[in-house]
Amino acid sequence: MPKVARSISTKISNVIRDFPNETFSSDNNVLYCNACDISVSTTQKFQITQHISTSKHKSNKERLVKKQVQSKQQFLTSSSSKCSFNIELCRAMIKADIPLAKLDNPHFKEFLEKNIGKSMPDR
Repeated sequence: MPKVARSISTKISNVIRDFPNETFSSDNNVLYCNACDISVSTTQKFQITQHISTSKHKSNKERLVKKQVQSKQQFLTSSSSKCSFNIELCRAMIKADIPLAKLDNPHFKEFLEKNIGKSMPDR
């Protein structure tokens, strides 16, 4: 009985499953290496293992992992900066004799969030 050719999407999903520690993604037509920002051929498994073993891929993957760790770190530190922002906003409004209830005005709140780039605290 002749072998039946597997579809491209099946090959790609198998590659992603076979290499879980790598940074591959796909759109069911192309296998994409997120670390290197290139498409990787899926015609032969050797081409994939060869790409993974290149020094360029290894350094790009390491850089991507560091970037993800830093973004997690920024998320943790942003909560403390948000707290200090809320305190500074409260003090500034009190010193300027602006009632804190003005923060409930949706237009004022939207203006501040758009121009400051931070979400306004709820009372």
